Amino acid sequence: MIISGGALKKAIQLSSYVLFFNLLFITKVLAVETIVIATSRYNSTDYRHLTNDVPCYKQAKYQPITSKYRGAIDIHMLCQLFNAVNFPVTFVFTPAFDYTSAVKLVKQGKADMIAETAWSNLISNKVLKSAPIYKKNEYELGIYTTLEKTTTLKINTAHDFNILTGVSNKLWGNDWKLLQTLKTQNMLSANNALTMFRLVKYNNADFVLWPFYYQSDDMSYTLTVADRKDQQYYKLYPVPNIKLTMPYSRHYILSGVTPRSELIMETLNKGIERLSNAGKIRQLYIDCGFLSDKTKDWKTIELTNTKNGQ
Repeated sequence: MIISGGALKKAIQLSSYVLFFNLLFITKVLAVETIVIATSRYNSTDYRHLTNDVPCYKQAKYQPITSKYRGAIDIHMLCQLFNAVNFPVTFVFTPAFDYTSAVKLVKQGKADMIAETAWSNLISNKVLKSAPIYKKNEYELGIYTTLEKTTTLKINTAHDFNILTGVSNKLWGNDWKLLQTLKTQNMLSANNALTMFRLVKYNNADFVLWPFYYQSDDMSYTLTVADRKDQQYYKLYPVPNIKLTMPYSRHYILSGVTPRSELIMETLNKGIERLSNAGKIRQLYIDCGFLSDKTKDWKTIELTNTKNGQ
């Protein structure tokens, strides 16, 4: 069969159009960056459940979510930051037992970043640090105790802690530093939050420093022993009208050795700048229950001997 010159020309043009649109489609697909995030299964599972497992770049309309896992909320914030500057991404999660193991994966280049934001003074110089998400003294802690003691503990200044016993975990660096600064009569270290709450409930300690839990009307926080038949629980409440602030800023941690680290960091910081200037970062954490104006007028305990954060 002989093909005329005109028909051949049209066939070539048609093939060119098909190739062009195929390349355009491939380019669009490839334009979606895959970011590997190291985090616990609790954080990743809760985030995926709350967002119906919709990839970040397809979450066109912002929807607030609530979770007791900070990491899940920080992942949600991360998605909003990338979407704010039209940088399409999808997240792949690699499991990490805890914060330390997540940071190790990032240092090794096995993950692009970790899910949870971290305190400025605890970030290694072997990783990259984003612009701040929480600014210095923006993050607030309550004095959590039993319901009865919320009225019997009289706390107005740091001096009032001198007759009290506080509990925390020595491995929770900044919480432990704050507890030391309060110069309590006694300091107890517990391995986990459940033990801390138990010590307070049974009057072995007077209080534990705890982030305000804005998702309950009275800001009480409950920890439950899930594997007990009697469903034993420990519920603590904040002492009203008093709070502490963390003298450090909070940042995302990124790997400095992955091929796209500079691109991810530059884009992330642009998103932080844009949403921060619009007041949307604080609003997102308010929507998600991790910040609130409920305690805006509460008195902040003035502390001495705390190094300035960054």
